[in-house]
Amino acid sequence: MTRALWLALALGMAAPGGLRNFQDTAYAEASLQKKPTVVFVAATWCPVCKAQEAALTELLKQKEFAGVVVLKVDFDDQADVAKRFKASSQSTIIAFKQGQEIGRWVGETNRDRIAIMLKRTL
Repeated sequence: MTRALWLALALGMAAPGGLRNFQDTAYAEASLQKKPTVVFVAATWCPVCKAQEAALTELLKQKEFAGVVVLKVDFDDQADVAKRFKASSQSTIIAFKQGQEIGRWVGETNRDRIAIMLKRTL
């Protein structure tokens, strides 16, 4: 068992989908288990990010997206994490399917377009 998986399991990070603050252990677990995953890079002061978060939160309540893990990176406080994901600005949504990046959008607030991206992760 890899160290990342052991740590994730030891910390009880086996979690359902939903919007959560980014943690390396949660991302490692989602990647190892090839869960549909979205990394959402946002800033607290960003109105576009607030609109994106509202859309994501609403979409994650739908049964179809119950298994999607959305991990929110604070653009200001977690700048190192944003850099790792090559997110040069806030309001970046990065989608992963089976541990592989399948797309990213910057500044997209349209709920239906965000839903399309979530569907691609499934």
